[in-house]
Amino acid sequence: MRLPEQKFEIDHYLNKPDYILLTGEQVAKDFSMAGEDIDIPTDPELAYNELSDQIQKIIYRLMNENMERVQFLLYRVDLNEKTVFQQAINNGHKNLFTNVADMIIRRELMKVILRKNLRL
Repeated sequence: MRLPEQKFEIDHYLNKPDYILLTGEQVAKDFSMAGEDIDIPTDPELAYNELSDQIQKIIYRLMNENMERVQFLLYRVDLNEKTVFQQAINNGHKNLFTNVADMIIRRELMKVILRKNLRL
């Protein structure tokens, strides 16, 4: 028996204030475990852009200084390093840091969604 394919969209969660603020907390937690500071956004309207800007700057700095820390950070966030770098190659390294930041935010959001929805 083959189960029907289900597609789970997380985009609408990006517009829910409690989810995006919790995502900011999750990003800050995982980045702190990698020795990097993230300021947790307090305004849900600006949270995504603030997180993205901070993540991009950190990833840019680390890629120039210490690739092992980038790898650890991706591991900590639970993103497959090969997938991240493959996407960079596929996009011709265009908007690399924006794409990596988006992947990180979405993965962290997925953690928040799972945690909130599994608590019954």
